[in-house]
Amino acid sequence: RPPGPALRECADVRCTVDTIWSEAGYGWELAFMHEVVECESGWDPTAVGAAGEVGLFQLLPEYHAWRWYPDDPFDPAVNARAALGLRSSSGWGPWSCA
Repeated sequence: RPPGPALRECADVRCTVDTIWSEAGYGWELAFMHEVVECESGWDPTAVGAAGEVGLFQLLPEYHAWRWYPDDPFDPAVNARAALGLRSSSGWGPWSCA
């Protein structure tokens, strides 16, 4: 989907993720989400984990992430939306850092 005006104005990864989560109604959870992303990937959108987890939120594509957004998992906006979908359906349980 095309980015909204606020997302188009983002110049960095954190702004992108914060905007997506806030617009989806999860703004109250930003501080905790920041801790999870810091632990999972260190805010590196190109991070790849030992088990094949990818992107900011270290999502496992073959299990769950791309049923929500099957685009480039290294794109911060795509990864953040997929993580939001997973968070909405499963809570923070799927993340080892949560």
